[in-house]
Amino acid sequence: MKEMPDIAPLELLDELEAFRRAHQNDVHHPSDWCMRVMEAIVAKAFGFQNRSSWTNALAADSSTKYHRNLLDPRKTGF
Repeated sequence: MKEMPDIAPLELLDELEAFRRAHQNDVHHPSDWCMRVMEAIVAKAFGFQNRSSWTNALAADSSTKYHRNLLDPRKTGF
């Protein structure tokens, strides 16, 4: 598994809060878009270069819901 850099929880929360505030008065964004942006913020904070790098890591880890969903796409894992 990829070694995670040290990051203070408040740094990550600050980044997410800045994103939220920047869009709080926008017309409603689709939830998928919002979730993907938040995933990107978290992934960047932990050193992943792009979406493919962290989804590939999830796919390779048999303990993740992502991995199990790839095995049986009919299940949502939640």
